[in-house]
Amino acid sequence: MTEIEVYDLSQSPKKTNVSALWDTGAMLSAMTPEVANKLNLVPFNRVKINGINNFTIADLVKVSLMLPNQVVLNNYNVAVCNLVKNVDFLIGMDIIQLGDFSISNGSGKTLFTFVMPPFEEKADLYEKAIVVNKTTGS
Repeated sequence: MTEIEVYDLSQSPKKTNVSALWDTGAMLSAMTPEVANKLNLVPFNRVKINGINNFTIADLVKVSLMLPNQVVLNNYNVAVCNLVKNVDFLIGMDIIQLGDFSISNGSGKTLFTFVMPPFEEKADLYEKAIVVNKTTGS
């Protein structure tokens, strides 16, 4: 979970900070109806959203976002639908694929990073894992 800023460029600086969940299983980013109403967003289309056990038809709106690392996405298409408790915004693969997304675990802590645009050199931990696993006998 991270906090992001959501706003509508077509309005005066009407912005709101929301709790966002990064979801690699979601193809499209989404926000709750409460956030859309707070920003007075007007739908421009509708889209079918497939969930784990069902589907729904959701409004599509355009918003701009500022991610925690100061990355700004202007006039981005986002679905409006109900999300899980305490999640205002879902960051899906439509945004995640624009950059490098990394999760590392060690010493009982998890580190999450996202950078956009992506780096030319890709991080591949396979070779490193082979060496470590041979040394530790895992």
